[in-house]
Amino acid sequence: GVLSLERGTYDVIENEGTVEICAVLTGGVLSTDTVITLQASDNTAVWNSEYSARELRPILKAFGSRTCGRFNIINDIKHTF
Repeated sequence: GVLSLERGTYDVIENEGTVEICAVLTGGVLSTDTVITLQASDNTAVWNSEYSARELRPILKAFGSRTCGRFNIINDIKHTF
């Protein structure tokens, strides 16, 4: 099987508080619960300034095909227009 992110890109709205990232298993099955590590890296957003978690560890349940985790988004907007 192949494990991949559900989407190629994720749009984030700063004042919504979180973004859900999902991993999907296709073309196979796992017979035991499996921890999936989703790791963030700085690119257009910066850790501890715009998001607060470096990694998530959701569990892909045995014989399941999808698991998700949520990164917390830091709202650093001073004024709302």
